[in-house]
Amino acid sequence: MCALSVASFALVPGYPGMAWTTEYDGLASTKRVASAISLIEERLPAEDYPVFWINNVDDRLTKEYRAIMCGFLSHGLSMWEYPRIDMQRVYKPGTFVILITEERDVFDAANQTMTRAGMPLSLSGQDLISAGDTSYWLTYVRVENSSQRTTSQK
Repeated sequence: MCALSVASFALVPGYPGMAWTTEYDGLASTKRVASAISLIEERLPAEDYPVFWINNVDDRLTKEYRAIMCGFLSHGLSMWEYPRIDMQRVYKPGTFVILITEERDVFDAANQTMTRAGMPLSLSGQDLISAGDTSYWLTYVRVENSSQRTTSQK
């Protein structure tokens, strides 16, 4: 038993895991996620639960965006492919939608897409999230009333 313990301790995996091979600034990533969550909490009323619409382009940033979404338990209600809309998602008026994108000027395109789906938006504000060598934008929008709404609201 002792020999087996010593032998297995000395074995090195043929292919080490991501923790050993991936180079990234984990502290900066943690700071960005914490900053985003804090800023969102400051901007939204305590009783409101936001949904997210994230830009799913960069796998590394997508994981970070998902971490922010999970901080609000809204990953199941959110859309993951900005600028594409998930037609199964219908948000009632007053719902806050937070876009997380690398680009700043996304409101007009987002509003056009959502208006075509019967959910026009109003812009509430933006925050730049930046730490290390990475930055992205939080764009806060709110779903407005629409007479075009024909599907049931969730």
